[in-house]
Amino acid sequence: EIKGLEIESTFRPIPQLLIDASYSYLDFKYTYINPDVGGPTRPTGIQLHHRAPYMPTRKWSIGAQYEFTLGERGTLTPRVDVSYQGDLYTNGNNLASNRIESYTLGNARLTWRNADQTWETALEVTNITDEYYFLSRTDQLAAAGHTDGQPGRPREWALTIKRRF
Repeated sequence: EIKGLEIESTFRPIPQLLIDASYSYLDFKYTYINPDVGGPTRPTGIQLHHRAPYMPTRKWSIGAQYEFTLGERGTLTPRVDVSYQGDLYTNGNNLASNRIESYTLGNARLTWRNADQTWETALEVTNITDEYYFLSRTDQLAAAGHTDGQPGRPREWALTIKRRF
């Protein structure tokens, strides 16, 4: 049984300022589990109180940008984004060895556009705090004595230059 809520919003109180946000909440409950894979009659395996794999209870994000007018020199737009993902399990049989901890990521971008918008240059930094987090985990603790995981991207920066014709 899955119940949930998702909200997305964009707010522009003045033409130069843009704020966007999203929030999601999921409430998952097993209502029946085949006794062959676990359940109340078996102490191991999937249990009724376990959570579904790759399904965090909460996720949210918020971003804001402001466009400064530089007259004949164009515009300069700084933007900041923050996102959060709650903890989750990568297997229906929720164990510490297949749990991904919650994490929060921050990104920033500074964009310049010339007055006729034919040139654009942007400098961006992702994962500003260099958060170490996992995107996936494969639980091989019982069979091989370890777990494998794919870590998320570290702090990175990029400089982009665009020309529109």
